[in-house]
Amino acid sequence: MNQGQLKLNSIHKKGFGLLEIIISIVIVGIIGSSLVQLGLVSLSLSQRSNDKTQAGFILQESVAAVKMLRNESWDANIAILSAETDYYLVWDETSYSLTDTPQPLINNRYKRTIVFSNVLRNAQNDIDVSGTNDALTKKVTVSVEWPYKGGVKNEQVEFYIMNLFST
Repeated sequence: MNQGQLKLNSIHKKGFGLLEIIISIVIVGIIGSSLVQLGLVSLSLSQRSNDKTQAGFILQESVAAVKMLRNESWDANIAILSAETDYYLVWDETSYSLTDTPQPLINNRYKRTIVFSNVLRNAQNDIDVSGTNDALTKKVTVSVEWPYKGGVKNEQVEFYIMNLFST
């Protein structure tokens, strides 16, 4: 190899060409947009997880509150409620109560409704879809809903309460 060729090769190895710079920019752009997409998906999943966690806490509070109302007075708090009516839980800084007047959204996002249903018992005294009304038992359905991607998400829990303290 002569001196001229060596000098020419070293000149080409010193810098980047236009094509190499464009390829580098495209690669950085692809990596950057992928990271942005990953961040957006992560943020969406985090919000969804937070919503489900908050809904779970609201459901737990509702179950506990309904049981407290039952324990305080079945006749004054539960027996007087109309079946299949939406009720809303109210906290007045000292105690819970139920109202059929819609309440403000919880944390400006979550709507909670509580519905009491009559319970029917068959001849074997088991809960059934037909039979005799059991005035000392109610089925309770608590629902929590919130906006999600242009629609509504909903979580709910169903349970039974009984007048444990009847005489």
